[in-house]
Amino acid sequence: MLLQPKKFKYSKTHKGSATRYCQLKASKSNNRLVFGPVGLMALSSGYMTPQQVESLRKALTLYSKKPFKMWVRLKPYIARTQKASESRMGKGRGKIVQWVLFVRRGQVLFEFDTKLVHIFFNKTRLKPITSRLPVKLHFVSNKDLVSY
Repeated sequence: MLLQPKKFKYSKTHKGSATRYCQLKASKSNNRLVFGPVGLMALSSGYMTPQQVESLRKALTLYSKKPFKMWVRLKPYIARTQKASESRMGKGRGKIVQWVLFVRRGQVLFEFDTKLVHIFFNKTRLKPITSRLPVKLHFVSNKDLVSY
């Protein structure tokens, strides 16, 4: 497991539905840039696994031409469980298979310390990176976030 919580009070919590996480509403808490002047924001909502977050981080560092500092603002908090195959019904929930996170529309996923990220990553480079992800992404700066 790549990303998972260090401590948790109840490991097997209720999963809930996507409507519980307000798919139609925008994110209220993680919609501002805190660490850097440029960030990567979600345009749609959906679940992401730690493997998808790590592959996105690796792809962003691979496609960049110059080194830069990056902050990952994602942490998985939903446990996905699965019972063993051919097991009988009952006897509690299964073991934790992976941890996932729900990304809301308008949430900032990554932040960068350089203002030249728009030069490094244009839409043609961003499209193959984000084509395998369940959410749509785009770059934002401090000037763009006035409307949110």
